[in-house]
Amino acid sequence: LYRSSAQEGEPLVGAVAGLLLLTFPLNITTFGSEMCAYVGLTLAGFRAYARQRPERALAWMALATLIRPDGALGAALLVVYHLVTERQVAWKAIGVYVALLLPWVAYATWAYGSPVPVTLGAKQAQAQMAISKGYLLGGWELLLGYLRRPVYWLYAALGGVGLWHLYRRGRHGWPLLFWTAGTFAAYAVLDVSRYFWYYVPLVPGVLLAVSAGVQWVRAQIARWPAAKGLPNVVAIALWLVLVGASVPGLHHARTAPNPRLALYRTAGQWLRAQTPEQASVGTLEVGILGYYAERTIIDFAGLLQPQVQAQMSQNATYQDTARWAIDRYRPDYIAVYDGWFSGSFAGLLAHCQAERQFPQPQGPSFTVYK
Repeated sequence: LYRSSAQEGEPLVGAVAGLLLLTFPLNITTFGSEMCAYVGLTLAGFRAYARQRPERALAWMALATLIRPDGALGAALLVVYHLVTERQVAWKAIGVYVALLLPWVAYATWAYGSPVPVTLGAKQAQAQMAISKGYLLGGWELLLGYLRRPVYWLYAALGGVGLWHLYRRGRHGWPLLFWTAGTFAAYAVLDVSRYFWYYVPLVPGVLLAVSAGVQWVRAQIARWPAAKGLPNVVAIALWLVLVGASVPGLHHARTAPNPRLALYRTAGQWLRAQTPEQASVGTLEVGILGYYAERTIIDFAGLLQPQVQAQMSQNATYQDTARWAIDRYRPDYIAVYDGWFSGSFAGLLAHCQAERQFPQPQGPSFTVYK
């Protein structure tokens, strides 16, 4: 972000945007997932394109696509942007992109029947359930949560001014801003369920606009006859206020991490050590648990078995999908939170044997049943 802005003669914009990106709490909460690497590779692609290296830019975008298929959006955007601005098709860059992706696409089609992840259909199916929230509603609630703190009104004001500043400056930052808007539109059109990490790709573009707003304020003050060092003082003060807004979130992430992260790791390690290698485990949140367990996972949320997705409807609950999955796949073990499932599902657990319970200092225990 800094180098791209410095290339356009506005290093302050990139410096502020980069420092804000490194401290923004929404990004910090995705550490351990693929999202930070995906965003980083995409930004590298935009940086390479700004340096007039479209082949390298599409190579970065191909790597981003291998991490998340969403990366195809950034690649398509650069191809279209190049066609509009340069009046030519970047055939060589497209060839690089296809060459890097083709081996994986061929293998995934042969091994799984499609290179499109099962998770996309699962997230769309989950959004249909009344107990879930869609991407647009989740984004609106996230925005309202930020705006409850007055300091984010400053973010909004600077962001609006910054968009105007970037528009007047020409093409600087346009690919990133187009990608931000396109990502939001794509998730909304796909109508996936709300997951907080789906909003992380929006952050760099938003912060670029906010940082451009800081630059605009500095430029206006610099016009004053007796400004002298005041523009830099104001810019630094604004940056401190903007970064200060992240301090509570960073402190919370440091002092109160999500307890499920350590719990799932511990439970997964126990499953790997105490269950047969061929055992299967039914559970609802599969990522960390499945990674450490190294066992066949039966996913009640449909991220692994596409047939579970067909059981999701507006009136369905995860109790319904869990009962169907257990009846269909007969897992050897079930790993659930105490109290997560009640009613008829609780009756089913009565016929299981509790093998190990993992208590929490606060909240329900997590139990593995045989």
